[in-house]
Amino acid sequence: MNKRWLKFLRKMKKKQAIIDEFASSNKDSQTYIDNLNEDITDLKISVSSFNESEMSIQEMSEMINKEIETHTKNVEIKKAQIEKDEKENIELEKQIEETKKQIEEIKSQVSNSGENIEKLKKKDRIAKNEKLKKKR
Repeated sequence: MNKRWLKFLRKMKKKQAIIDEFASSNKDSQTYIDNLNEDITDLKISVSSFNESEMSIQEMSEMINKEIETHTKNVEIKKAQIEKDEKENIELEKQIEETKKQIEEIKSQVSNSGENIEKLKKKDRIAKNEKLKKKR
């Protein structure tokens, strides 16, 4: 059994020597392959990073577009409000002018009312005097 074992060990050593020779002769190739695999992994990470950046840029772009849309709507609303306020100001100015005219008319009536009162008093006195004359 020892002979068999020794024979087996010799075969194993020969095969190990063949494997070691193959590994050492292909060491440069394996290093190159390992470096390529590392480069591929780095490129995948870079592409993934670019994809994330692109998605982030798209999200930012969408947010900016929404803000622009919101501000545009706000500007339109404010323009409409300004137009409405300007029309209201014109109407108020017309009302102010009409009120001023009414005030002037009332002032005129008030200033004339003193004369009218005097005229009425005169008419009343004349009427009373005529009644007195008739009674006599």
